[in-house]
Amino acid sequence: MNKPYSTSSYKADWALQGGRKTAITQNVVGAYWRASFVGGAALIERVRVKNRHDCCGERLADTRITIGGLECGKIQANTKTNQWYEVRCARPLPGGEIQLTTTRADYLQINAVEPYGWSGNFGGQEEDDDDDDDDEPKSFKITNRRATLTGASQASPYGNNGYPADNAFKNKFTHTNKGKNMWWKANIQGGDAWVWRVRVLNRRDCCGNRLSGVRVLVDNQLCGQIPNGARNGRWYTVKCSEPL
Repeated sequence: MNKPYSTSSYKADWALQGGRKTAITQNVVGAYWRASFVGGAALIERVRVKNRHDCCGERLADTRITIGGLECGKIQANTKTNQWYEVRCARPLPGGEIQLTTTRADYLQINAVEPYGWSGNFGGQEEDDDDDDDDEPKSFKITNRRATLTGASQASPYGNNGYPADNAFKNKFTHTNKGKNMWWKANIQGGDAWVWRVRVLNRRDCCGNRLSGVRVLVDNQLCGQIPNGARNGRWYTVKCSEPL
């Protein structure tokens, strides 16, 4: 946190402790609060911020939120005391830190911050070498979220359909007929979701190489391919070049 109101009374770390204490900066345009993510880079899709509980709720209005220097959005105008405000990024943003910055000549005051997204190594991030901020808050953790799949189907049955598409949900393997462009698909429970990686478990007992080169698509957009040389009983992770 730059330009703290009082480093002994309103510390930046208090916004991470979840109590009734509030981090407060001085009354200037561009005053900011920031923190880094445990484990390095993360992919953030939304941020919740809780306003000061006892006073001056209007001060949080129009605060800008950035992830790794990329703008996620702004908190709404006309903010109120002791209220939570959520800002959704237009698309998930990669970065190693989160920053809240004033856009008006006013105090920045924060009671709590909750970023939502996925942890992981996304690369391309630079360390901040600004050593003017002695009151930087500690890191905090982002929780990975795994989508639940439903409604599986596949291009063709094998034999008497002894290996149906929903076997993938039952710790069993699925099986189509032999042929090019055979497919398996499923829906994401709850509707649309951002996807940046997919893990696939290969059949355990036989014929592991059949999974080699299989393409993984999200809403008909290519995420990537399983590598050649796939083996029995192995997990394979396909990372999309960007969230889909």
